[in-house]
Amino acid sequence: RLLQGRQALLAAEIQKADLNSELNDLLGLPLDTELVPAEVTEALPAVQPLPEYLRDAISRNPELRGARETEAKAGHAVSAARNEYIPDIGLFIRYTYQNGAPFVAGNIGTFGARMTWNIFDWGERRGVLGERRSMLSQARENLKRIEQRVTVETTKAYRKMERTRMMLEVSSEAL
Repeated sequence: RLLQGRQALLAAEIQKADLNSELNDLLGLPLDTELVPAEVTEALPAVQPLPEYLRDAISRNPELRGARETEAKAGHAVSAARNEYIPDIGLFIRYTYQNGAPFVAGNIGTFGARMTWNIFDWGERRGVLGERRSMLSQARENLKRIEQRVTVETTKAYRKMERTRMMLEVSSEAL
C-alpha cells in the first residue's frame, strides 16, 4: 500500500508539473514559473432564480436575435408576395406646349389613370406566396428550436451551479 501510495503521489506530481508548464505556456510565462494560488476571501455572488437567468439568456443570445430577424424578414417577404395580387394603379397629368403644327392647339393638357394587372400569371403569384409562407414557417421553427436549446443549456448550467454551490457548502462544513 505504501508503495502504491508513493507511486500515485509521483504520478500526481508529474501530472501537476505537466499541467503547470502547459498553463505557463498558455499564459506566455517562462515554463518553470511556479504559480501560487491566492485564497479567495470574497463572498460568492447571490444566486438569482432560474427564470431570471433564462430571461437574460434569451434576450442576449446573438443566435436568437438573428433567428428573430430572419423570422421578421420572412414575414415581410410574405407581405410582399401578398401585395403582388394588388394591381398597379397610377395617375398622371401632362402638359405639352407645341408650336410646330398650326392646326393643333399650342397648349395641350392631359390627365388620366393607368392600371396594370397581370390576370394570367399561371399560378406564379400563388407559388411565390406558398414559398414565402414555407420560409416563414421554417424561420419560426428554427426560432423555436434555438429558444429550446438556449433554455436547455441555461437550465443545465443552473443545475451545475446549484450542485457546485451545495458542494462548496459541504466542503466548508467539512473544513
